[in-house]
Amino acid sequence: MGGWCLCPCLVLTLLLAGCGGVDGRPAATSMASSTVVAATPTATAQPVVPTFTVTATAAASTPDASAPVCSAEVPLLVRDPPPLAASAGTGALVVVGRVSAVLSARWTTPDESRPANPAAEGFPDAVSIVTPVVLALEEPPLVNRTDQVVDGATVVVLLEAGTVGLDCVDYHVPWNRLEVGGRVLLALDARGMGSTGTPLETAHGPGWWVDAKWSITANDMATREWNGSQMPEPLRDVIAAFRDADSSSAGPTAVSTSAADGGAPATATP
Repeated sequence: MGGWCLCPCLVLTLLLAGCGGVDGRPAATSMASSTVVAATPTATAQPVVPTFTVTATAAASTPDASAPVCSAEVPLLVRDPPPLAASAGTGALVVVGRVSAVLSARWTTPDESRPANPAAEGFPDAVSIVTPVVLALEEPPLVNRTDQVVDGATVVVLLEAGTVGLDCVDYHVPWNRLEVGGRVLLALDARGMGSTGTPLETAHGPGWWVDAKWSITANDMATREWNGSQMPEPLRDVIAAFRDADSSSAGPTAVSTSAADGGAPATATP
């Protein structure tokens, strides 16, 4: 009997020690305390996320004016190039010439100076860096769909690339590369930075942007580069395609007897 009596007491003592009380409330209080302690840092940490986001947004809207800015873009071209007839519809000014000089890169601001805060002023769309290239023309423009009078011996081509100080731009496409001495046919466009329709003024004349480029070889083959492939076409065919595309919107256009035309006799396109 004595032994039987000691056993329940021992079991009861162990239960009380394990549960912390007869009805278990102290243990529940202990668990609740643990839950509150675990939840407290979580509840405190929750507001940190929106606070951080707001801070980052505010920093982006007011970038450091002195911080260098760089833009490098590699557009994904479609697999096959557009047909010649479609390409011939591009460009407001089409010229044939030879690169005579590649000038120093400059900002597109009127005085060529760095904007006060490029990132805040729309870099690289509203303001950017370009490299002017002087192209010596072989003849007057093949096509001129603009109201600009282009009657000089040269035109200035603007490449969307260059470095000024620590700031840089690189639009990595084949038609955005020109070398001194290279003979090319270019389809150019007149557009201003932050506006439309007016070429960017440079010290060497108004600048024109490249829409398409054909490199001309010594045997009068015009080659387009597309996705790393070289596609040669007779220069005569390329010139004819541009003039055909322009004939529907332009009046009679004299066809010259330039070297670019292969010495063809002068005719007129109705």
